[in-house]
Amino acid sequence: MRRRLLRTLALILFIWAVAAALLLVFGYTEAKAGQRHLTAAKASARSDGLRTGAIDADLRNAKNSMGAAHSKLASPVLFPIRPIPIVGHQLTSAIHLSGAGATASSVAYDTLTKVRALEGESKTDRAATLAKIATICSEQSKRLGDVDLGPSSGLMDSLMKARTDASHQLSSLQTGLIRGGAASDGLSNLLGKPGNYLLIAANNGEMRNGSGMFLQAGVLQTGNNKLTLTGMSSAGSITAPAETVTWPPDIEKNWGWLGQKGDFRDLMLSPRYDANAPLAKQIWEQGGRPKVDGVITLDVAMMRSLLAITGPVTVDNVTFNSSNVERLLLFDQYKATGSAQANVERREALSIVAGAAFEKFTAGAWDVTTAAKELSAAAQGRHLLIWSADKQMNERWVTAGVNGGVRANNTMLGVINLGTNKLDQFLNIDASMDTTKDIRAVDTTLTVKLTNTAPKDGLPYVLGGVASDDIPEGSYRGMLAFSLPADLANAHFDNNLPLSVSGTDGASQLVATAVDVPRGNSQTFVLHYARPSSTQGTVVGPSARIPAINWSYRNSRWTDSSDHKITY
Repeated sequence: MRRRLLRTLALILFIWAVAAALLLVFGYTEAKAGQRHLTAAKASARSDGLRTGAIDADLRNAKNSMGAAHSKLASPVLFPIRPIPIVGHQLTSAIHLSGAGATASSVAYDTLTKVRALEGESKTDRAATLAKIATICSEQSKRLGDVDLGPSSGLMDSLMKARTDASHQLSSLQTGLIRGGAASDGLSNLLGKPGNYLLIAANNGEMRNGSGMFLQAGVLQTGNNKLTLTGMSSAGSITAPAETVTWPPDIEKNWGWLGQKGDFRDLMLSPRYDANAPLAKQIWEQGGRPKVDGVITLDVAMMRSLLAITGPVTVDNVTFNSSNVERLLLFDQYKATGSAQANVERREALSIVAGAAFEKFTAGAWDVTTAAKELSAAAQGRHLLIWSADKQMNERWVTAGVNGGVRANNTMLGVINLGTNKLDQFLNIDASMDTTKDIRAVDTTLTVKLTNTAPKDGLPYVLGGVASDDIPEGSYRGMLAFSLPADLANAHFDNNLPLSVSGTDGASQLVATAVDVPRGNSQTFVLHYARPSSTQGTVVGPSARIPAINWSYRNSRWTDSSDHKITY
């Protein structure tokens, strides 16, 4: 009898072990399949998958696979394993991670399908459509609030990596939903509520810090589901008496020796758009122009995004589309000669193309998902910046990440063009960060290589060398400016390179030095500084440059088209 009981128990244990093993194997297989589908979804999002709908199948498959994995791993059959030391800990982690993956995939899929369902409405009432998108983003974001990734220590390497990846992906998804909701809400208000915004066209061929130089300005009339651009003028013709424009004390201290307070073209020496936009409003209004409700800045890269949404526009018998607009606006528009060349500054084509694109945007139909992707990319890269004089409205732009603020833990790199040229399109920048952490400090080294690839033959208006300028044709002269975390100490360059500027800039620290790179040459700058040992990392912010800056940190490589988080 006892022997029979033991045999029965052994048989039950064997069957349980087989069932448990199968559940673990199948759960692992489903989880790996879910990861593959999520990777495919990311690739679809980066390519044309949003427009074609390819991403929908990837997200649906990811949701189903992750859900199946969670169901198998959380099965009651596996309950006896959970109390087992070490092994049970790994199982608990896998259960939480598969559940988190299922929720995240479901949120992404549901958001996308709900937004796609609004396609028809976007052709008639765009303000209402955007308001509904804002609601969808808010509702879906709340679903991520209760996601539990499970234990964060004592995990095997593969699970620890999976948890780290899942944490980043969840944070990115939730941030995207929060920002997308705020941006949709803000744009809905712009389209629905009558108002006047100062619209500034910035040129990436002639850079300031975190933005192209402000070269044209006019009024963007909003409301009644329309955006109408009027009265665009050269920035040189819009000036105000210097005494009527008050720079913030830190910008005055750092850049007062260089800038002209009443001139649009000397704004953005600091990358803090939220501090510079009110100054632009002052210059506009003190220069005798009508009062405005806020300031919007767009650049050449934003025009590429806008034309990807609207399709091509034709101006003066030239067709601009998302493929050719950067070349046309950064270089080809300056091919005028004689008297036409003399007028080129007064007639930057960016503002004209922008007016045509806005008209098409508000008059025609556009794909909601393409618009979301393109506007998000432009906003993340600082190619679209918005500030409102209304506090409540401005909070939407802050949440949406388009206010151009610089946080205390940001690292940003800017190269400010001080020549009479548009050579930034030919300045290639490679930057790397290296850190050494001990009980005393995090010692940081930033290495920046500037390479001037300006062509030997080209347009004087682009290459410089004009009579009023002492800079040789094709030579790049400017300032290399670092916006760095507020808690740094002992910032210094190799070779005792002098600090042209050093001091507080809002929530960050500013360090800058002069650069002079002849055509065909390269220069390398090495900056050192220390941070407290408790520091966990930094966020490297975008520069809005074309081409973008190539960054590296240890084994990571990226271009600064959006924020990039570094963990020490």
